[in-house]
Amino acid sequence: MKNQSRLAISPEMYIQNTTIEEIYSLFTFDRELRNLFLKYLLIFENSMKSKVSYRFSEKFKEPHAYLLWNSYSSSNLNQVLNLIAIISNKIKHKSSDKNNNSIKHYGI
Repeated sequence: MKNQSRLAISPEMYIQNTTIEEIYSLFTFDRELRNLFLKYLLIFENSMKSKVSYRFSEKFKEPHAYLLWNSYSSSNLNQVLNLIAIISNKIKHKSSDKNNNSIKHYGI
């Protein structure tokens, strides 16, 4: 609940005669709304990652171009090199995992 200045009242108070069912309904609605937003946000994120990857591979044709520092802007060279090291280490770590063959085809 908020006061006349639109600031949250502390401690929070419920409107008089509010029932536990109404509170639970609001809680359920809030949870469902958050889950719906999350679902479509993840779909959007996946779509954007695919589009960026596709455009990157269109521009940089070399195999593993994402691991070459000159595929990126040189204005932040330290950040680029750090990111490439992180990606490379993650690929090496995952490709050595006997239970995870999903990344072996990268063959670094």
